Amino acid sequence: MIIELNRVYDNCKVGIIIDTPKVLMETRELKAFITVAEELNFRKAAERLNITQPPLTRIISKLETDLNVKLFNRTTRSVELTGAGLHLLKKGKEILAQISNTELEVRNLQKNKSGKLHLSLNFGAVHSDLPRLISSFKEQFPKITVVVVEFNFSALAKNLRSTKIDVAFCPNIFKEQILNQVPIQSHEIGLLISKENPLSQKKSLKLSDLEGETLIYHGKHEHLGFQEEFLEFLKLKDVRPRIYYKKSKESCSILVGIGKGLLLTSKRAAHITKDAVFIPLAEYSPRVKFYATWSLENPSLALKAFINFLEEKAPSSEMDGHLS
Repeated sequence: MIIELNRVYDNCKVGIIIDTPKVLMETRELKAFITVAEELNFRKAAERLNITQPPLTRIISKLETDLNVKLFNRTTRSVELTGAGLHLLKKGKEILAQISNTELEVRNLQKNKSGKLHLSLNFGAVHSDLPRLISSFKEQFPKITVVVVEFNFSALAKNLRSTKIDVAFCPNIFKEQILNQVPIQSHEIGLLISKENPLSQKKSLKLSDLEGETLIYHGKHEHLGFQEEFLEFLKLKDVRPRIYYKKSKESCSILVGIGKGLLLTSKRAAHITKDAVFIPLAEYSPRVKFYATWSLENPSLALKAFINFLEEKAPSSEMDGHLS
């Protein structure tokens, strides 16, 4: 296995300057260096590694040459680590530990025949590309059972902390430190407008165009975060639209079609019909985002596999925060 050494130093305040930008360091060399650094004696280190001293000396010399740094101060009587050597010792141990843990996780994941992954999906996520991603994950990990549980916003953070839910997909942002979030997908937002409204003739809308207009919102209990954020943004810009909160049995797209108001939505989710058109907002750049949220204290290997899968496979942006 080969490690790109430049990654070792990405987040360090003090680093080692490497002349060659693509220096590669093998784990074999790293293990040899760490053993010498722990023993501070080449003979004892060679015994631990089950090799003779000359090849060990050559390995360390080559490593120092490749890195263009001195890792040890050597005399006939003593061996001491340099500052660069101390830095590499700390980081090298972390790297080897990560490799060891990853190998163990992969083996355990392969052996796991009854693993379960509990997902909670906001209504908008159900109609996004996420179901396809989940299906693809199940094909890659057939021994992991994926269970979709009911979305309950009020208990979401509690259920994530208790690991009753492994991952929640929703547009809400959580501030708790033990809950990790990554944005999965997003889409351009704008307004679905009845063709009877003069604004439907515009190519894009300014915020001032919304003054006095009626915006159709879901009920407050549905916690559509991007709608609330947009309303706060309008207040900051001193734009005061009227708000109509739809009733449980009403359809947003039908309300737009009959001229009840304008619907803030994403381009993907907009129900464009012969009666309504989607017009983008020219002065509002944030996009509707969905976040994958999970607890950092959740030890589930299935969860780790799923998060890694999402980071590799999920398109950069296409989940929607609103559907009628």
